[in-house]
Amino acid sequence: MTTPNPGTGPAAMLTDTIGRVAVVETRVSQLGSDLSEQAAMVADVQTVQSDQQRQINALTDQVTLLGGSAHDGEEPEDTGQIVDWARLDRKAAEREWRRLYEWLDGTLVPTYRITVRQLRVCWPDHPAVREELSWLRCCWVSAYRVPGAPPTAAAEWHTRWLPAALDRIGAHFEREGCTGGRHREEHLPDDVRRTVTDSDLSHMTRWLHTGLDKDLANRE
Repeated sequence: MTTPNPGTGPAAMLTDTIGRVAVVETRVSQLGSDLSEQAAMVADVQTVQSDQQRQINALTDQVTLLGGSAHDGEEPEDTGQIVDWARLDRKAAEREWRRLYEWLDGTLVPTYRITVRQLRVCWPDHPAVREELSWLRCCWVSAYRVPGAPPTAAAEWHTRWLPAALDRIGAHFEREGCTGGRHREEHLPDDVRRTVTDSDLSHMTRWLHTGLDKDLANRE
């Protein structure tokens, strides 16, 4: 009669199987721990990348605001971002004056028949008026030139922002005492007084540009 080998019996096989399962469980647990560590590392990397992108975006905005460009030799895109005139250097101010002049003379004045009574020829010498016209232009760009702008943006520009700006500008000129023949306490040049009337459209050729020249001269 053959004596059973205790090392090969059911009990031994069960014990061996339990041991193997324990080893597998240990390895699975270790693998899970490794995956958790890797996931944490990926999350850390993504956080760092996100912080770096925010810093890059902030620096790009500052460069644009100060008259530079994120790409050498390129002029910043006109996205309708509000202009902070107090922080512009000379180069950036020249760009914003040009944009404002072109928009006024090419769009606002001819489209809406803006007269000299509404926009006095001395307006460049009034920083408050420049600010009003500047934000009005930015709102217009946001409504008409930025992709995806809702139709209500244009509707609001016409029904709210344009009338409000013109009213405030008119009130400013009245407070300052500016008329068809005077800029504050000074008489306008004779050729202007002789040739420009309040009913004329306020085109660039009629404006007095001394305010623009003084503004640029005071910037670095």
